[in-house]
Amino acid sequence: MSPARGKLILIVDDDSFIRRQVHDALVDSGDGLRVAEASDGQTALAALTTERPDLVLLDLYMPNKSGLEALAEMRARVPDLKIVVMSSLDSDGIKRQVLAAGATDFLAKPFHPLELQDAVRRYLE
Repeated sequence: MSPARGKLILIVDDDSFIRRQVHDALVDSGDGLRVAEASDGQTALAALTTERPDLVLLDLYMPNKSGLEALAEMRARVPDLKIVVMSSLDSDGIKRQVLAAGATDFLAKPFHPLELQDAVRRYLE
């Protein structure tokens, strides 16, 4: 049995196509993960209370509340929550900024489904 079985992943991205790709990759992993989705940082913060995810996959640039703003509030509410920022802006400066803001890690978009599955397993161990 996978150590990730039954764990809840919250996908936060304003792009419904990206949310669907990430959702499908996680569900198809065979790890028995549960998945919730939010389309912006504000909705993600509400889901943080109702869903209590084990891991958040958080886009950086979104309407209503950016990923950095949501990251700061999530970190304040649940200090030990694993939060992985996903962004197509893959630069050392962005990586340093999100890690300094409290992200567990940074995942550059686009990524292969197997890369995502491996990363999620690693964060949930």
